[in-house]
Amino acid sequence: MKKNGAMENNFNIIKLITAIAVLFAHCDPILYGRNNQIDWLSRVSGDVGYVAVDIFFCISGYLVTKSIILRDSLSHYIFSRLLRIYPALIVMLVIVVFLMGPIVSSLPIDAYLTNTMTYNYFLKCIFIIKGMAYELPGVFSENPLHAVNGSLWSIHKEVVFYIILGCLWISWRLFIRKVGVDFGQVILVMMVLTAALLASTGIEPAWWAGSAHLMFIFLEGSALYLVFHQDRKPVFILACLLSFILIGYFLSIDFAAYN
Repeated sequence: MKKNGAMENNFNIIKLITAIAVLFAHCDPILYGRNNQIDWLSRVSGDVGYVAVDIFFCISGYLVTKSIILRDSLSHYIFSRLLRIYPALIVMLVIVVFLMGPIVSSLPIDAYLTNTMTYNYFLKCIFIIKGMAYELPGVFSENPLHAVNGSLWSIHKEVVFYIILGCLWISWRLFIRKVGVDFGQVILVMMVLTAALLASTGIEPAWWAGSAHLMFIFLEGSALYLVFHQDRKPVFILACLLSFILIGYFLSIDFAAYN
């Protein structure tokens, strides 16, 4: 228990550091827009932000895989994921949309509250799976970027990855493991397919290339959990080490269109 507690605390420290890094990365586009003339600042903040986001998704893959493996229950997995996302998301949206929004908006309160854009923002962010909304009427309208909370794009990606991992696990649990295939091997196959998708995107990746990049990082977190706690086969460990080489390559690519 102490070992697990220490590891959880370490993860919390890492997540705190990466959260600060993401805040730093967002300062540049919020102040100067995407076409920042201060090239060095744009490059540094962008690189820091990309690495921080990758760390978040790697930790998420690790912890979510731990949850589904230890509980061995799809219903518990789904319930845990809902609790992980929705309580905080709903509270945040209520505060931002209905308390802070009317105060910050350049529109009169009645015009803000009767604008369909206000409720479209709330509903789209609640349902998540179809993507997120980013702008509220009259809020930050004079900023280079009008997004109220640009970080919401990562929640959409994470929920999609939760669904994919759940589908992989239940497929393995019900069918695939009967032919002697470990769950770690299923994860490795998905990593290979994701890497192949990334390799096919070329030097000008579309928006979905950013999703594939993050999916690979998420799966790497899953693989790390399985290496340390489940599957210690030399081939699996070697494959995970080789995947870090691929991560180094992917990090060298500027996926500017994560969302």
